[in-house]
Amino acid sequence: MRNHYLIADHIVRVGDDTLSDLLTGFECDSECISTPDPCGQESICSITRTATPPSHGVEIVDHDFPVSHVLTLTRESSAVLVADDTFERISVRGRRKEGLSDLMLLAIYSRLTYFQTIFVHGALVDVPGYGGIMFTGRSNVGKTTQAILWEQYEGAEIINGDKVFLSVKPEYPSEIFAYGSPWRGSSPYCVNKRIRLRAIIDLVREEEKYIRPLCELEALVAYMPSVFMPNWDARLTEKVMETVDLMLPRVPIYQMSCDKDRSAVDMAKAALFPD
Repeated sequence: MRNHYLIADHIVRVGDDTLSDLLTGFECDSECISTPDPCGQESICSITRTATPPSHGVEIVDHDFPVSHVLTLTRESSAVLVADDTFERISVRGRRKEGLSDLMLLAIYSRLTYFQTIFVHGALVDVPGYGGIMFTGRSNVGKTTQAILWEQYEGAEIINGDKVFLSVKPEYPSEIFAYGSPWRGSSPYCVNKRIRLRAIIDLVREEEKYIRPLCELEALVAYMPSVFMPNWDARLTEKVMETVDLMLPRVPIYQMSCDKDRSAVDMAKAALFPD
């Protein structure tokens, strides 16, 4: 299926080769896809690209769908996203690849919120025989470093070092599924894979080294800063909060202060894999 991509178990149709390049590795026929018969699904949204207007002057653009949303990027005013009411049909325009990538993220995430899916700033690893561990925390706290340590000492696969989709599904009432995404920040890790999320570890920097489970209120306070909130639409924000409420009871969340060496892995293992 040319120009069809699998993002968090959902098909996205892209109608421009430049946009398709931004989703490389997430093609529907990619060997790394871990969901049955993805190409049998209907696409959840369609994204096209309109021509960039001249630097000076006015351009009238006719869209073949009713326009309900017009979004621009603060740092790049020439990057514009136009969408219908539920982000099923989207058109983007921009001069720079980075701006188009950000618009693609806005478009796809906006649509995925309708399917109990959220986007999180975190590093995700798949631990053999266990499942997914996601590291969260403020920037430069060491999320990717911890993922690399688990790869080095426990044979874990790094799915993404920066940005992850999480989803709940009605047919799996006690599970959270985690997915790699095409967006990876400065991290080189970008794998199109679905795994069951078994634990979240929120990293902090403190003099004392420890790991402890968080109660639900503590978990909410620790977890929410890592969730990308779609503040451009109040309905989407409400859907994200509903999904977070469903997720919190399903996965243990820990707070950990640690060194950036094997001792961090050993400490986390003692908490996650008790004898």
